[in-house]
Amino acid sequence: MKGRLYASDTDDRYFHIFYNSAKHSSERKELEGKIDRIKTLLKKLQGRYGKIDCSYEKYFNLIYANEGTDKQQFLMAQEKEEVVEREIKLCGYFCIVTSEKMSAKDALILYKSRDASEKLFRGDKSYLGNKSFRVTTDERLESKIFIEFVALIIRNKFYTYLKDLMVK
Repeated sequence: MKGRLYASDTDDRYFHIFYNSAKHSSERKELEGKIDRIKTLLKKLQGRYGKIDCSYEKYFNLIYANEGTDKQQFLMAQEKEEVVEREIKLCGYFCIVTSEKMSAKDALILYKSRDASEKLFRGDKSYLGNKSFRVTTDERLESKIFIEFVALIIRNKFYTYLKDLMVK
């Protein structure tokens, strides 16, 4: 789909919407686990005086006795079923936004290759020996990290080309 990312955006963007059933399953499990943990916590807080953390109000209506007074008491929580159902329906979907027109397949391949580079760079401690930097100045440290980053990009390019070659 073509559109603007923000109202003030001057350029059109391309939105590629994907669905992944495995992602749906894991996200749903995570969401249901989160709601169960909140339910358990709110049950323990029943009868307590004072205001409960408002972050729970996304999924629950919090009911108080003497609300708005100094003797405000938390009584119970009611799950907002429509909110939970809407979030469950969104599980498994994700969107990639590009500034250039391309197919959804190309956008996904580009995203995965860039994502792999970022993950490699984050994990460079094990790949490139960043547990101990073995440098004496900040300038040398910056240079080492820059060279590692460039090396990971080149490694990823090789991987992408080899992957394309294997497909052919």
